[in-house]
Amino acid sequence: MPEIKRYTCNRCNFELPAGWGGYTYAVDGRGRREVCGHPSEFSEVERITGLTFDKAMKTGRAGYAKHCVCIECLKQFDLDLERDAVVCPGCSSRHVRTLANLIGGECPRCKEGVIEEGPLIRWKLDPGWERLPVPQIVKDLVAFEKQRTVSPSLQQALDAAGVDTLIGHLRNFGGHHLFRVTQELLSWWEGDYFSRRSEPMDWTEMSRPQTHEALQSVLRTTPALSELVSIRDGRCWFAEGVTAEVRRGIKNYVRKHREHVVMT
Repeated sequence: MPEIKRYTCNRCNFELPAGWGGYTYAVDGRGRREVCGHPSEFSEVERITGLTFDKAMKTGRAGYAKHCVCIECLKQFDLDLERDAVVCPGCSSRHVRTLANLIGGECPRCKEGVIEEGPLIRWKLDPGWERLPVPQIVKDLVAFEKQRTVSPSLQQALDAAGVDTLIGHLRNFGGHHLFRVTQELLSWWEGDYFSRRSEPMDWTEMSRPQTHEALQSVLRTTPALSELVSIRDGRCWFAEGVTAEVRRGIKNYVRKHREHVVMT
């Protein structure tokens, strides 16, 4: 999964939607388009339409919408270029460009700056963060989320969480699986960039009961992770013995190395 990007003018700060330039959608029973977020778009399309992903795409019940801008009035909107008329819904101009077409080109608002692609999140790391201790299991989870490859330390966790593998790569990204557990643990350790309280909390809760169950299975089969995380009263806490220095090391490592993805 590619990193979520931010798109802005380097002169006037004209901004376009963050992400990857577009999204998969499915058409529900009332004819409305619903966003199917990555990486769960295949299962979401099937849930909304009752069809396989391929059949939904072929019959027009699913498609891919791209972020667009009207060069005349600067209205921003989304179009499926294979199915929709390329016309601004605001002023009816046909002078429409996709976000992807604008990257590296002239800003449509100020006409002087350039639309640049950059990281959505830019953490300020603690001084001396490189020297802080970081457990190997944390590095393995970051690599798993980024590259979809499974290190030996995570193989039993993968089996416990119920994920099929194919040559070391994920075949299924279901909500019950290790990928979801990994996302939620890393988000907890990293902290919320957009919150006034950006420092990680002492605890977190899995967003779904199935994810909580998967985490319990993972902890039973992964000693390196159970030395780091424990479950008490339905919440995830740092295990006893995890020092403040290690917690800082984890926070800074995740902030430095994680590629930010959409959780759905």
